[in-house]
Amino acid sequence: MLSTQNNGELYASTSTAVCLLTSFIRHLSSDNLDFLLPTITSIHFNMIAISGFFNKFEPSPNSNFNMKKLPFLAGVFGLFCFYSCQSGIEGPQPDPNLNVVLSKDTEAIDTYGNTYKIGYDQVSSINQDPYIRKTNSNGETVWKIRYEETPVDGRGTVIAFVDGKLLAVFTLDGGSTDAKYLNKHQVMDGAFSGVFQSGYERGGGPKVSIICEIDPESGKIKKGSFVTARLTNGNTNSLTIREIGMNKGKIAFRVSAAAWPPGVGNKYIRMPDITDADRIDNAFLIYYEIEGDFSAISKAELLRETFY
Repeated sequence: MLSTQNNGELYASTSTAVCLLTSFIRHLSSDNLDFLLPTITSIHFNMIAISGFFNKFEPSPNSNFNMKKLPFLAGVFGLFCFYSCQSGIEGPQPDPNLNVVLSKDTEAIDTYGNTYKIGYDQVSSINQDPYIRKTNSNGETVWKIRYEETPVDGRGTVIAFVDGKLLAVFTLDGGSTDAKYLNKHQVMDGAFSGVFQSGYERGGGPKVSIICEIDPESGKIKKGSFVTARLTNGNTNSLTIREIGMNKGKIAFRVSAAAWPPGVGNKYIRMPDITDADRIDNAFLIYYEIEGDFSAISKAELLRETFY
């Protein structure tokens, strides 16, 4: 007959072994969670099995210990191990906003085999105009459109065809009231009405980005919004959209900004709770999501590591 003292020693030894294993698992990275969870579950059930083994033995007559409590205690201990391991994972965790698949390409292909190439024409020694060219599956040009034809420098930088939308990014080095400026030139009615930011705003010179949805048939801008950073005095400053795509119905993009980037809202509001210490290589890196009608930024999260 196994005495209660021996039972307790065996139980304590088993608990010690499990604790050591738990300590080891707590040092695993989050990439090993697929391993961690079944391991903890196995520990839990092994403890219950051990408790069942204890119940085959009668406690010594002088013992006040109720062996029938062991399965319950083993279950509690298993749950403790589970939550202890999950909450005790050490080290930096991967940023989920870096895992959203976005494009930084200058060519895109639609479901019909048409190709869209974005770029710019060097129209003078000091001026560029942004364009998109559409070619069919035979390589024949369907249309080519210049979206900005003023003295302001403009470029086409990123294009993507995703979830049935043709998305494009342009950059401009200033504002203009000219009829051939990007938000007036090759646009459909209301393309820049009711959007997050309809123009360059005040100040001039720094390069800003415009994210747009393009009509694949005509090549015109269906809807679009400027996205800019700002200096402390409110003047427009540089912001570059580097990657674009879709995420759960929202238009997603990652940027680098030289000055204070926008936060969530239907107009520019300086992103809260950031300081110059949050810069990476002298720039703020941010993941954004904007509504499909470009009316408001619905998500703005600072990135803690570079993505380009």
